[in-house]
Amino acid sequence: MFFIGNTFHISLLSVQWIYVNEPENFQMEAKGGLIPVALGLILGFITDYVLSKKEKKQGHQL
Repeated sequence: MFFIGNTFHISLLSVQWIYVNEPENFQMEAKGGLIPVALGLILGFITDYVLSKKEKKQGHQL
């Protein structure tokens, strides 16, 4: 998702790195959308659910 956002310049899907290195001020900041993170979490929970159901089904066949 982040790759797509950075490639096609979609702000909700991209990550922007801000780096300032001055003698009196050093800043490093990352800005990005939370949509890819949320989608990753949701897909992770769905995958876990599906795999656990498959494992239970295969366990009963033995």
